[in-house]
Amino acid sequence: MPRPAGQPGSAYVYRPNYGFHHLLSTGAAHTRYSQRQPAGPAQLQPHCWVVVVVDIHAYQKGNPSMRKRTAAVAVGLAALAVISTTPTAAAGTSVVSAGAQLANVCMLGPGGTYQGKTAFVTSGHCFDPKEPQALDPKKPILLGDSDSNLYGTFLTGKWPSDGSGQDWAIVTVPPRNDKGAQPGIGLYSVWNDREYRIDNLPVRGTGAPKEGLEVCAQNRSGRSCGKITKVRHQTSSKIPVFVTNMRTARGDSGGAMITPDGRVVGIVQGGPSGDNSTTYGVAIGDIPGFNVARG
Repeated sequence: MPRPAGQPGSAYVYRPNYGFHHLLSTGAAHTRYSQRQPAGPAQLQPHCWVVVVVDIHAYQKGNPSMRKRTAAVAVGLAALAVISTTPTAAAGTSVVSAGAQLANVCMLGPGGTYQGKTAFVTSGHCFDPKEPQALDPKKPILLGDSDSNLYGTFLTGKWPSDGSGQDWAIVTVPPRNDKGAQPGIGLYSVWNDREYRIDNLPVRGTGAPKEGLEVCAQNRSGRSCGKITKVRHQTSSKIPVFVTNMRTARGDSGGAMITPDGRVVGIVQGGPSGDNSTTYGVAIGDIPGFNVARG
């Protein structure tokens, strides 16, 4: 069923907010990661501090030797800071990929194409009119968090109450919006424990569910992984799914289930009532007409 809002899943990286003029105008100046800026695909810039220590008194007294040394050190370290911290996408660009929020109700599955249109797949029950928190398929759908301001459009889907025995939906997306946000087609988001941020990684292809195969998903509460314990199962709504011991909760439906090497196996469908340690997945091969894009 649709799941309530949680933490945003779009990708960010921290970039320096002090320029070169600021470095030269202070005694002990530091360039630091203090502005949250949208990141480009597959960025892995380290968090660091660059400290420039300057003898301001000698500088102000006009000591030529000190002035030359100070300028050289400042220029060199400022250049190093730029090289170390600039993301691959242009500043101000937000990339929304698989594992991001879907209108504070569900999660985005993998991106690709459907009938020649650029789109993401997600759970159909996120739009099921019999669900109390279902999204209105006639309205624009926010992709990612509110900072992205990127909206998609419901194209088609199947859900439990329609008796189709399927649970998936297709949301088409524009190539970019007026804020520069763009869909990360062929990318999926992963929480980076070392750097405390979300990174976008390339999708390497697709795979079929196999017993014992490890799959992971970026959920609202963080990254969750588990193994497939049963390849074929049928829910009470007659939806064919595979079963995993991956932990998920309300709000995680629709998220991409991906192997550690980047292969899409399916999307999160849900799980038994009251059991957050068992998660069902709809196999990507059971979503007709959708082609997963590679990064």
